Amino acid sequence: MAVIGGLATRTVGHHEALRSAHDEHGVVPGPHDDCAAPAYMQAAGEIYRMTLSAEYLDQLGVTFGATAVLMEAVARMPEVELQSPQWEKLGSYFAAVADELSPDHLDRIDSLSSFDLVHRPTPAIIRFDLLAELVSRAAVIRCLDAASWVAEAVKSVEVGEAAMSPIGLASLAATKRV
Repeated sequence: MAVIGGLATRTVGHHEALRSAHDEHGVVPGPHDDCAAPAYMQAAGEIYRMTLSAEYLDQLGVTFGATAVLMEAVARMPEVELQSPQWEKLGSYFAAVADELSPDHLDRIDSLSSFDLVHRPTPAIIRFDLLAELVSRAAVIRCLDAASWVAEAVKSVEVGEAAMSPIGLASLAATKRV
């Protein structure tokens, strides 16, 4: 659960920066009203590609994809009670990021060497001002709320480590492609 919690926390920081751009720095919110929508992800992807390396973005995409698969698996576990709109919203966001940054992420989850990126903040070089111009304040708040809820909720859940290995996630991802 540390993987999900780590990426949720990273997402909280990312969306707090977007909220700050809107609320404190006068950036006018944009037209996209869903942070997981393909149109927003495509526009955001162009901004990410302006500053971050293709290799970093690809690794990040696979990491987000693996975490989305893990969230789906955890949600199906009968002993875990994490079904909520926030859980589903954040899982959709993670999957959308993965689809934009690394479209073949489901085929490559087993190549993920570690989940180190989930515990790192979004690089400071990112142009949050440009991202904030793409998305509505309401969309930012919804994603921020979902990420905050998930980050807190996973603290009380125990799941076996085998489910969190890249190999275990790759087999879960394979069932999604069938």
